[in-house]
Amino acid sequence: MQSAEVSASGPDTLQPVAIHTNTYRFFAPLPVAVGHYESIRLRPPFKIESWPLKELIRTWRLNEGIPKFHIEMRRDGYHIELHNNRAFVITGNVRLSHDDSSTDELVAFHRKLTSLTKGLEDQLRALRLYMRAHIVLFDHYWYHQDRKGVMYPIHSSSQDYDIEPYRPPINRRDIGPLNTFLRRTRVPLRHDYLQLAWDHFDQSFDAGPDHLKILSLVMAMEALFNVGQTDLRYRVARALAVLLGTYPHTSESIFAHVKIAYDARSKLVHTGKADLKEVPVSLLRMYVQEALLKLLELDLPKETIAEALTRLPFGQGDAITRQTIRATLRDYRQEQRWTAKWKSIKARHARHSP
Repeated sequence: MQSAEVSASGPDTLQPVAIHTNTYRFFAPLPVAVGHYESIRLRPPFKIESWPLKELIRTWRLNEGIPKFHIEMRRDGYHIELHNNRAFVITGNVRLSHDDSSTDELVAFHRKLTSLTKGLEDQLRALRLYMRAHIVLFDHYWYHQDRKGVMYPIHSSSQDYDIEPYRPPINRRDIGPLNTFLRRTRVPLRHDYLQLAWDHFDQSFDAGPDHLKILSLVMAMEALFNVGQTDLRYRVARALAVLLGTYPHTSESIFAHVKIAYDARSKLVHTGKADLKEVPVSLLRMYVQEALLKLLELDLPKETIAEALTRLPFGQGDAITRQTIRATLRDYRQEQRWTAKWKSIKARHARHSP
């Protein structure tokens, strides 16, 4: 801590100024984290570390100010996974100065911490999309720790989530592509339709009952593929089947499941009830996630994607690239020109025929 001696507030008046320069630490337990999460590269000042359970509970308890058994209950409820009695946490360090005597500087200081946290939340959104897991900040804290190890909470937030227990592990082979995705992905996305679908995807984790999650996921599908007002069910189902199906039978399966989801959605909206046994949330979420990742990679306008998928067959999803889409549309437009030319020739021939 550094403190300036005086500040001039008038021609003959000297007053003390409390300017603090400290290292402020960030701490947040990470739910549903299994595998090599410590290899994930978050943007500075944040990183993921593996902590001994004892250290995690101590830091959590001192920042939250509640008894140890309450912390242990929260750890279980939020699926903080243990491996060799260790768990993953998000940490960060930032060195900041502020003047305690200035309300404006204190507000700016807390806004800076809030801004850093918001940037972290955007990174976790990208991680949640990539992993299709309920990775979220719930209890998170900024604090200062003095030389004796005493913690002073500075800025905290605690939110209640019904964390889904699905725990996809991060393997070593996943790290390279995952870190590349996190580095390249920035919010908001360049294409509005992808951002809207991503928002609905996120909402499917927080929507509560399954029928609300299904509504969110179907709306995400519509945001991705709907470009008209007619044949919506068929158009969206077929587009997903073409984009994701690597074999004809997988495309047929996706096509059938999405139509069933649309039927359930219609019954929910119009009658308030539907049989959801044939509409697994996890399956629909997987379709939306895979479609979003593929479309983010393609990085093309919605109308271009929709026009190309209309003309591509089932079973070739793994061959769909920017090049194949452009080639498909180029061939289609060439065919249109030849068809128009042929019709024109036939019309002229008919006019001149006896």
